[in-house]
Amino acid sequence: MASMTAPLRIGTLNVRGLGTHRKQYQLKRLMQEKDLDLLAVQETKVSTEDASDSLVAEFSLRYNACVSYAVGASAGCIIFVKNSLGIVVEEVKSCLHGRFVFCDICYGNTKFRVICVYAPTNLRDRCLFFREMQAYFECQKCVILLGDFNCVLTQEDCTYTAKLGDESVGLLRDSLNKYFLHDVALFAMGGSRQHFTHIQGSSHARLDRAYACSVIVPLCQNYDVHAVSFSDHCLVLFEIGRKCKKKVVWETWKLNTKIITHEGFVDKTKKEIENFFKNEGRSVTERWELFKQKIKMNAIECGCYMQYQARKQERELRAELNDLVNVEAKNPGLFTHQLQVVKNKMECLEEDKYKGANIRARAERYLVGEAPTKRALSDEKAYARAHDILEIEWNGKILKEHKDIMKAFENYY
Repeated sequence: MASMTAPLRIGTLNVRGLGTHRKQYQLKRLMQEKDLDLLAVQETKVSTEDASDSLVAEFSLRYNACVSYAVGASAGCIIFVKNSLGIVVEEVKSCLHGRFVFCDICYGNTKFRVICVYAPTNLRDRCLFFREMQAYFECQKCVILLGDFNCVLTQEDCTYTAKLGDESVGLLRDSLNKYFLHDVALFAMGGSRQHFTHIQGSSHARLDRAYACSVIVPLCQNYDVHAVSFSDHCLVLFEIGRKCKKKVVWETWKLNTKIITHEGFVDKTKKEIENFFKNEGRSVTERWELFKQKIKMNAIECGCYMQYQARKQERELRAELNDLVNVEAKNPGLFTHQLQVVKNKMECLEEDKYKGANIRARAERYLVGEAPTKRALSDEKAYARAHDILEIEWNGKILKEHKDIMKAFENYY
């Protein structure tokens, strides 16, 4: 196997629906934060071509998408492949039931077959699914199998009494042994203390798994499990290849409008205005340029501090979520309420970020001549109605007609 210049960072996640813009934004942000090269997504519940095109467009700047459409409101799989010069997608194939998609890629002179699966919950359907899946393991490529298998192979992978003797478990185990596919979690241990990937009340299980062929298993490293706020499944991560030094990426600074109401920034601005009129030794032009420079530096300083505080709060909530998940794994069902409270707090933090992203996306669509989405228009109408003046009192009279209200305001101002 040829050596790779940089590791492939791979993940799998059951998103429990990816039809809303907010969920798409949350997933996109997660992918950027974790710097994923490949992500297998299950249960998208996106069944139409128009909805799928809209979904893919949200990620198209950074990722190519290999899609398997959902059937009605069930299933649906996607493999996101990063738009990288080193990764070449050669072939894509999916099933008609939305439970399977694979893509053949070439990276570092090595050919991979990445298979994303979402196994049925019904035993009979799951057996049939595992039988049909075997045909795609027979290839001359390095196979990576990952997704939501809806079953476990060992009792340690669940908190309930699993039916390890059912036919689907035997079929999956036989397929893995026949094609030398190994559980990445056993060979690529990282810093994760979290074992289970699906948390639902007192029922915990490691349903989301990744398997790799014996050729690349020795290169797998940094296996990790991360709880997310928008799904009851966890994000499973691992890397293939050697470590490389992380490059420092400088971000472009932009004005945070919240600093306008920030007490520290307002006080500094007032002080600079006073100094502007006091310092009469220099010309007005020179004082004006110095004033703008100081205001800019104060804005950057204040904005960076606010961003640091926001990220700190988010990090603390994520750490709390992971700690609760680890404790919950030892005592299933004991901390279910606390888990939901922390997830709700994380969703509230995402709300402001999502609103900003929605406004920016709308502006981009306007520039290229596209209309905003129906949901965005509906939100704008609701916002306008909430601030609409329906009646006022003027000169002892109650005015309800729109033209009378406008005339009253004109007379007043």
